[in-house]
Amino acid sequence: MKLQINDHRKVFAINEEFSSEFKNLKLQFTPKSSGTKSFTSDKIVEAHQTINDCRINHNDGYLNVNGDMTAYELKHNLNNIYGLRVHVMKRQLQDWVECKYENHETLHELNLESVAQSN
Repeated sequence: MKLQINDHRKVFAINEEFSSEFKNLKLQFTPKSSGTKSFTSDKIVEAHQTINDCRINHNDGYLNVNGDMTAYELKHNLNNIYGLRVHVMKRQLQDWVECKYENHETLHELNLESVAQSN
């Protein structure tokens, strides 16, 4: 899958695209601080907002995402290439929890793990 990244895309559109491949995972975006090149850690970008609201680097393009990619690789690529700070979230029962990046689990494994936990 190729995620299109540009300033005009809405957060919900990126999440719909991502979730079409990984039904039990989602991306949570952190907004940039106003007037700076840093991020606000305790807030999240709402679904109706554009990617422009959470970028410090305005490169446009397509990011290839596949099931063999780890959550860390996805987070790292979105940050380094497109200036986006994201958290990869997985469904755990009725809640969403952030993935543990040090486990080096692939997106496919995390998606399946979430299915197993909900059964």
